[in-house]
Amino acid sequence: MSRGLLLALAAAALPLAVVAVWGGSGVLAVSLAGVWSPPFFYGITGLALGSVLVAALGALLALWLGEGAGAQIAFGSSGRALRLLAATPGVTLAAGLLCALLPLLHRVSLGEGAALAALGLGLLQTPLVAQGVAGALRAERAAREGAIALGARGDDVLRALRGAVRGVRARLFLLAATRITGEAAVLSVLIGNAGGMPRLFAPSGALAAALLAQLPQAPAGSRWQAALGAIALLLALLGGTAGALGRVRDASAGR
Repeated sequence: MSRGLLLALAAAALPLAVVAVWGGSGVLAVSLAGVWSPPFFYGITGLALGSVLVAALGALLALWLGEGAGAQIAFGSSGRALRLLAATPGVTLAAGLLCALLPLLHRVSLGEGAALAALGLGLLQTPLVAQGVAGALRAERAAREGAIALGARGDDVLRALRGAVRGVRARLFLLAATRITGEAAVLSVLIGNAGGMPRLFAPSGALAAALLAQLPQAPAGSRWQAALGAIALLLALLGGTAGALGRVRDASAGR
């Protein structure tokens, strides 16, 4: 995670984190139960698992699509379709998925849930991953050509760079997962915004979706608002942890 993105996340979460820690019973209000149904139940496990499930599936999809698209960009393709997708508002993409897929899903008793959210948010992060992969491939090609020109064998150069490429892939996965976790507007539309345990093809919940949907409803100074502050604090911690893991993975790959 970039320093600017981390600072922006901290600035957005800090006020609610203060409410959660010092403004009452925020941290104590939440429990490890699976049901989030304020103002009666504040079980955070279902929301947390929903966020992790959507982020993991969506980041894997973005990495899978982005690696192929990044290779095309690095070796001559212009990437116009990716730039168009990157410029498309996320809510527009979510509305298109709902209009196109929901009628088909409902015919087989399926609907909003973690699978649809992962599909939409994975597509939304594909341009980001593709640009990162394209940059890594261009750098790898330049390094390989320079090393070969200096007399190194191609196989030796490839072995030396293989760890760095894996590190870039892991960093892009973590970046996509973090961005998916914070896409509250699109996430709340596609996941159905329910408060139980996550399900692939039925309404589920996620941390950012609950924060976006319920913050305007929570009375100021209430236990409900404090519990939402605890969610904001958890999101900030997840983002910081993902950034730290990415840096550790980069360092280990560079050895």
